[in-house]
This record gives sequence, structure tokens and C-alpha cells, in this order.
Amino acid sequence: MHLSCAPDDTPCANRTHSGLRVVRIGIVTSSISRRGAGLFESVRSLSCALASHGAHTVEVFGLHDPHTNTDVQQWQPIRPVTFAARGPHRFGYAPDLRKALERGNLDLVHSHGLWMYPSYASHCWRRQSKRPTIVSLHGMLDPTALQISVYRKRFARWLFEDEHLQKADCLHALSQHEAVSIRQFGLRNPICVIPNGIELPPEQELVKQCPSGSRKTLLYLGRLHPIKNLVGLLQAWHRLSKRRPDLRQDWRLVVAGWSQQAHGERLAQLCTSHGLSDSVSLVGPQFGADKARLYRESDAFVLPSLNEALPMAVLEAWSYGLPVAMTAACHLPIGYEAGAAQAIATDPDNMSHGLQSFLEMTDDERLAMGEKGRQLVRARFVWSQIAENMSQVYDWLVGIGTQPPCIVFK
Repeated sequence: MHLSCAPDDTPCANRTHSGLRVVRIGIVTSSISRRGAGLFESVRSLSCALASHGAHTVEVFGLHDPHTNTDVQQWQPIRPVTFAARGPHRFGYAPDLRKALERGNLDLVHSHGLWMYPSYASHCWRRQSKRPTIVSLHGMLDPTALQISVYRKRFARWLFEDEHLQKADCLHALSQHEAVSIRQFGLRNPICVIPNGIELPPEQELVKQCPSGSRKTLLYLGRLHPIKNLVGLLQAWHRLSKRRPDLRQDWRLVVAGWSQQAHGERLAQLCTSHGLSDSVSLVGPQFGADKARLYRESDAFVLPSLNEALPMAVLEAWSYGLPVAMTAACHLPIGYEAGAAQAIATDPDNMSHGLQSFLEMTDDERLAMGEKGRQLVRARFVWSQIAENMSQVYDWLVGIGTQPPCIVFK
């Protein structure tokens, strides 16, 4: 699909394809590269699924960063347009992005994430065009998330974000829990509750790959950030290793991901001070084939987060048939209900006991739990169904469809 920001003089209501109106959707995000971590994965996958769905024309706008030229290939058949930010990247000030939206003759803008200039550009587009916007919050209004970078977020709220959110025609929550957080924030907009999705790897890619004689692998894969509670995980691993040294001989913990706020350095120091270097590996960020290989080489997955909207990493782990240990703060209770996950606490002491129970499972029990996770993803979280649900929301917002069942007003 070719992306163009050039003006189109054809009125939106008259553009047709096979007798049906074609709606032009603008997807706005702060990053179209690995720099965006899970946000990049979810926005890319949704955009590509929408393009494959065929009901709408999808155009993607984002900020340029050092990884853009490499990762843009992953967006095919979409060709995103990116804009260089002026000044600190964390603000994302890119006035050319706003101009491109205004020239694009779009029917609807769907923005992802908060606190940066792309939010402001989306809000300006709505104000200028009088056309609808939808905002995907990706957990950023959760009380825990709001306690990070407090002053920057307060400034963004005062400058543009409060009005952007209040004027949005619809807000997108990934779960019922996130919808509650939105209401607690004071917003009364319609909310569509649609989860993230995942692409199921083919069965032949699920063949386990591990060196002979190696220990079993418990994998964490995601951002290295305080909200992920990795310090708590390492402290729990230390307590478990002292209490059950045999498990330390049978298992290793692999921590993979992109370090933010120099958190990776703190984790490395903690491994050294606690004597964990022989059982914990910090392997850095993993993408593409390397990430797939890491999932295939692992025996189980752990997510000790203090808050998640809907964690892509858990869905990915399930898609590879891995059993999952996760905190209730991951907000995926359906995983427990389906027998695809085991609950662990967020504090190190109780987490260590939860991990002990998890790692003491037999191979057959772990395989059965992982298979339940894969079945759950297939039934509830495939991108084709997510794209269909989101397309219904778009049609409703532009006035050519009825209100879909995922919309809530309370």
C-alpha cells in the first residue's frame, strides 16, 4: 500500500471502491522503530492487519530515529512517513508532522500514546478538520504509570494533553482494567475495549532449540525499565537460589530487552553484588529472528511488572507455547482462568515462592500450560479479529456504521 501525504481533492464522501466508501485512516505514533519497544510492535501489527483487512486505506505518520531506516521494512505493505524531531527526542517536536496531517485529507486520525508532540499534532488536526480522532492510551493513564516522569507529564497536560484527551471522539483501552483507569482519570469519552493481538508463528517454528546438556531457561523479554519490576525479579531469584540451590543448577534466568533510564546498568550491578552472574544472563535487546530464536530456546516466561495495559510479551510467549508466570498487575486474568499462567507476587519474598512453585512443575505440566496459552491466543488475540473490531469502530466514528459492541460509555 502506497502512502502519500499529498492533498486529495476528491471529497471523502465520494471516494469509493467496489461501490463502497473507502475511509482514509491516519495512524500517528511517536516511533515506527524498535525504539518504541512494545508500542512499536502493537502499532505496526495493528496497522498491517488493517491494511490486510482491506476496508480502509491506512497511512502511518511517526518520528524519525536512528533505527527507522532499518525497521521501516517491517511495515510492508505500508510505507510510513517519518519526521525529524527538533530538540530533545522525548518531546518529539516535529512541526512537519502536523503539516502532513493537515495536507493528508484523512477521514479519521488514530493516535497512539501520550505526552509527546504527535499527540498535539493529532489534536490540532481534529480542531482544524472537524473530523474524528481516536486515542490509544497503551496503559499511560494507569496511576502507576502516571508516577513516572511526573513533571514532564504535568507540563504536557497543561500544554495540550488534557484538551487532546477530552476532545477525542473515542478512547481505546486494551482491557476493562484500563477502561477503569480512564474513568478514574476523569474522562467521560466513549471507550472502545479492544485488546492487543499477536501473529501466531507456524507450527514448524515451535520446535524447541536448546543446546544439549543445557539448563532450562526462564525468559524475560521487554523493556528494562523500573515499572517492569526487574529489580524485584532479581532479588526474588537471589532468595530462591539460596533456598533451593538445586533449582539454580537446573534453571537459568535470561533477561532480554532495551535499557531505559540506565536501568540495565543497575541490573548488571545487582547481578554482580548478589553473585548471580552464573545463573542470570543479561543479553540486551533482541529483534526479529533473534527474538524468535530466544523464544524457541526458552522453557518458560516471566513478567513481574508493577503495571501493564495488555503485555505484548505475554501474548508472544503464549504464541510460542511457553507457560507464563506473571503478576496480577499484568491485567490478563483470562490467562489464569485458562490455565495458561501462574500468578506471582510483586514483592521479592512472595515472588520467590511463586517462582519456586512454577519451576517445580514437571515438563509435561509446563507443556500443557504453554499449549493452553497458544490456544488462548488463537481464540482471542489474533490480529485479523482485532483489525475487524477496530474497523467497526472507525466506521461508527465516521458515520457509516452502527455502534459496535466493544463501545462503553460508563
